[in-house]
Amino acid sequence: MTYYIGNFKQDSAHHQGWFVGEFIEQKPRQTRLFEIKYWHFAVGPTKRRNKTSTATECTLLLKGHVQGSINGQPIELHAGEYAVIPPGMVNNLEEKVLQAAEGLTIKAPSNVHNKTIVP
Repeated sequence: MTYYIGNFKQDSAHHQGWFVGEFIEQKPRQTRLFEIKYWHFAVGPTKRRNKTSTATECTLLLKGHVQGSINGQPIELHAGEYAVIPPGMVNNLEEKVLQAAEGLTIKAPSNVHNKTIVP
């Protein structure tokens, strides 16, 4: 059995922000149980689109202030807050960034094909 100690900001640069999940080549970060992404956005609207997923998603806002939507309802998250979104619910948590934001998104289970963009 091995373990890994890393820097999530550095490791996330190699897989569009993801640093744990089934699509990571290095064990033990390669797992189908869950996936973790580090992300950051500058102030302003993002180019992110609404999506739905087959996984349960938990997004934690580490810094900043964002506006978005869950299941058609407008939401705001401030630093220290988080949202848990069940599978199948349309969402976009980072439609507009009001204060430069950083966060982590955790999805379970990990599946590279679990996300669908919604028009």
